[in-house]
Amino acid sequence: MDDQDNWRYVGPAEPRYFINVMVESGEVVYTLSHFENVEAVYCEGFYDREAAVEKLRLHGYDYREEHQ
Repeated sequence: MDDQDNWRYVGPAEPRYFINVMVESGEVVYTLSHFENVEAVYCEGFYDREAAVEKLRLHGYDYREEHQ
């Protein structure tokens, strides 16, 4: 704290995007959302949208984006 001139903005304190994995009608569904879904069987948070989309595409997952 003595040398505050060296501080810089590094990003949000909490994830802003979430990959939610759910089972709907016997099928696995991946969603990208601003909110963590409490009904999801798996949830992973990301600080930026590009990183979340990159992970989904890297694994070849089809996903839907939820806007709320």
